[in-house]
Parts: sequence; C-alpha cells; structure tokens
Amino acid sequence: MAEWATRPAAEGIADHRRHIDEVRAALDWAFSPHGDASIGVALTAAAVPLWMRLSLLNECRQRVERAISYLEPDPDPRREMQLYHALGQSLAQTMSPLAETNAAWQKVLALAEKCDDTEYRLRALWGLYNYHLTVGNDRACLVFAERFRDLAAQQSDSADLLVGHRLIGTALHYLGNQSEARHSLEHMLDRSVAPAPPSQILRFQFDQRVLAQVFLSRILWLQGFPEQATRMAHSSVEDTQAIGHALSLCIALADTA
Repeated sequence: MAEWATRPAAEGIADHRRHIDEVRAALDWAFSPHGDASIGVALTAAAVPLWMRLSLLNECRQRVERAISYLEPDPDPRREMQLYHALGQSLAQTMSPLAETNAAWQKVLALAEKCDDTEYRLRALWGLYNYHLTVGNDRACLVFAERFRDLAAQQSDSADLLVGHRLIGTALHYLGNQSEARHSLEHMLDRSVAPAPPSQILRFQFDQRVLAQVFLSRILWLQGFPEQATRMAHSSVEDTQAIGHALSLCIALADTA
C-alpha cells in the first residue's frame, strides 16, 4: 500500500501486474484443505490494493468474500475493517445496489469508530455516500458528503477536503442545484493538483479530479454551455487514459462522454 501511494501509477502497474498469478496461486493453496487459512486471510487483505489498481473488481469481491468466511469468531478489528472496506468497494462496482453493500460500509464505519481510525472513517463515509448516490437517496447522499467534508477539514491533508467539495458538488448536481454544484466542483478543480496521487484511487476508487470534470461537464451542458461541456468531457477521458485506470475511464465514458 505504501509503495502504491508513492510510485507513479503506470510504473507501479507495470511492476506489480506480473505478481497477480502468484497471489492467486498462493490464495488457492492457503484456502485448500492442505493450506493455512490464516495466511490466506492476511494475504487477501494485503493484496486488495493490487486488485483495485488493476480494476479487477469481480476477482477482489470473490476473494474477499472467501477470506471473510474464514475470519475467526473474534478477529483482528483492523484486518476485518480492511476486508469489509474492500467488500464494500467491490460490491458497489460489480453488483446492483444491494443491502449487503450498505451493510458492508456500515460495518467499516463501526470498526473505524472502534479503532479510532480517521482514515477508515473517511473511507466509510465515502462508501455510504456512494451507496446512497447509486440508489437515488440524494438528500442522504448530501448528508454523508457534508460529514466527509467536516471530518476532512479537521485533518492536515487539504486534498481530502477537496474530495469533500467534489462529493458535495455531485450531490447538489443530482438535487438540481446546478449553480452551487458548479461552484463546489470548480473550487475543487482550481485547487487540486493533476494527476491525483495514486493513493487517492486506492482510497476512494476513482480519480477524484476526473469525477469532478465528469460532473462539471454535465452541469455546463444543463446550464446551456455545450462547447465548454464538450471540452470538459474530452478532458476527463484524456486525463483518465493518461493515468491508465480502467474504472475511472469507464465513469468518464459512461457519465459524460
């Protein structure tokens, strides 16, 4: 995880992609009758950033569900938190909105509170925001976006606060308040650095600058600025192709281009 956070995205993908088959073989052994399930659980948690960075969401979900089924009755809360976080992320992108997705994010939030872990509080609030956005609970979505922003404002990393502005802008867009939504997204884009750090994609699943571009493009279109909207849509696709992240590219193609 630490290495993914500091190395250039393309370099990290090229170097780690070749390890995926070794990870698969090790996990198949660990959960076999002759293996060691405790090693399998630990390795699954450690491998989550690899699946996420390669956009292998179905595989991540299947492997994580298996690891969770082998958790001890009183598991390490931090490892349990990591696994449920990965489950929430992968369920959100591979299955239709399910009660299980919401339950996974609620579990992450409860464990983050238990462990007093601000990082995973932010991740859980992002997940709950994303769940409510997907099922159309736009007002609940805005509440979680504001909770994320308020928590991020208490931390030293200003990049997370900008993510909070992106979340609020998207929620306001769906609520029909295009003027304030545009202000929030432009505020985020004016102050963030491109490209986003690789760690941001691992934490919040997408390049947040690209998502800001996606929804700003939609707002510009609705406000009657088709040329600006088109340029912004092209920028979102080009920027995502440059970082080589398939999941973010899917969003740019589906939601604006």
